[in-house]
Amino acid sequence: MAGIVNPQITDATESGPTTVNPQITDAVTQSNVKVLGEAPAMAMGTVYQAMAQAVGLSMQNAVSAQQQMSTIAAATTAQGVNLIYSVPTELELDDFHDHDHDDFEDDEDDDDHER
Repeated sequence: MAGIVNPQITDATESGPTTVNPQITDAVTQSNVKVLGEAPAMAMGTVYQAMAQAVGLSMQNAVSAQQQMSTIAAATTAQGVNLIYSVPTELELDDFHDHDHDDFEDDEDDDDHER
């Protein structure tokens, strides 16, 4: 096997300068031109993928923020309803003033609430 050498390619160490089949050099040149020609399209494809990923992530962040605001709104509404329900009604106020409450007695107010 060591003695079989392609006659179109010679070893530079044995016989001086190397010669390469022009079809080989053309194929390599065409391959290099193809790679260089596709590079801008590949770069733009990478840019578009990065942009799509960034937009997708921002949409996920927007949805997350909306869910958190919805949770806060529900808690705020519940707290407001509890506050409204905790306000004494007129009937409860009448019962409150009819009973003897030493802590809340005020001579001026007692005259206003007598019926």
